[in-house]
Amino acid sequence: KKAVELARDRPHAWQGLVEVLTASDPNETAEAAKQRRQKLLEPLQELCRLFAADSARCAEFSNRLAELHTQDGNSSGAEACWKAVLELGTDQVPEYHQISALCGLADLQIAAEQAATEEEVDARIAKARTKATK
Repeated sequence: KKAVELARDRPHAWQGLVEVLTASDPNETAEAAKQRRQKLLEPLQELCRLFAADSARCAEFSNRLAELHTQDGNSSGAEACWKAVLELGTDQVPEYHQISALCGLADLQIAAEQAATEEEVDARIAKARTKATK
């Protein structure tokens, strides 16, 4: 934290903070893990900004941000990060970062479709029960 305070525009300071915050305790509670993930958001966002000219590194940090958002149930945040990776351009971003982003977006779409299907099934069941009781 002190390195970041002294040199906010130095990527290595932010990377060190990310490494410290990434280390988890096996006995960590769910709430403590969530707080740790929240603390990771700013350093990863800052690294994306600092590496804006380096598409590969920016994609790496954007994918990590998307995973954090996913773990915290923030699908819109994850979607924005994965779309940002794909917008960086295929010639500058390693294929594995692009694939990770595409898979993440596909998972979000599948989850949304599954939720919509479950709602539709529940509505049909409720309608059928209402008709059956009349």
